[in-house]
Amino acid sequence: MAEAGLMSFRPPDRDDRPLQISRLAFRFRLVLPGNEAGKQLPPGFLQLVGPVGFKFRERCLTTVEARTVVIFGEGSNPLKRWSIDVWERGAQIVGCEGRGESAVLTVASGLFDNHAYAFTIEVRNPETTPTINNWTMSFRDRFSRPFSSFKLMTFSDVQVMPLSVHAGALCYENGQCVGASAGLAVPVTLSFR
Repeated sequence: MAEAGLMSFRPPDRDDRPLQISRLAFRFRLVLPGNEAGKQLPPGFLQLVGPVGFKFRERCLTTVEARTVVIFGEGSNPLKRWSIDVWERGAQIVGCEGRGESAVLTVASGLFDNHAYAFTIEVRNPETTPTINNWTMSFRDRFSRPFSSFKLMTFSDVQVMPLSVHAGALCYENGQCVGASAGLAVPVTLSFR
């Protein structure tokens, strides 16, 4: 496989938060030895392997999209903007089987050698960004180099600092006091969504 990667294009359903279902866009370009440039390729299996913790649905065909008009929108020019070719009419993804962080897509014949294609697929994000955060892709036993994934949207080294220090109870002219005494800790609850 000449090239493969996660696209910088962000589909509307992409969600980089931990444990969320997200739609990712991938690109690939095939060059098979012995093929003439521009020659149609036979059918085969395209395997996508994600970093540890990503999960594909077992039956994932309904989560895959290869039509450029659906991926990039009506009136877009993916060839000009992202160097992506339109999938040929006969070249369809006719099957998808997920196995943990791996998805195997069955591709009917019709892709052309040395053309770049894109597809989107749904995946569940891991709880934390994996230590080794790379994807790989293969087609007909031709493997891509590992390519970078993305960091999950998380926060690190977060600290909550008080705006002001508690000075003690507030007392009114009539002698009534409200609040805690000076030096007494006041509990605070933080909620993150």
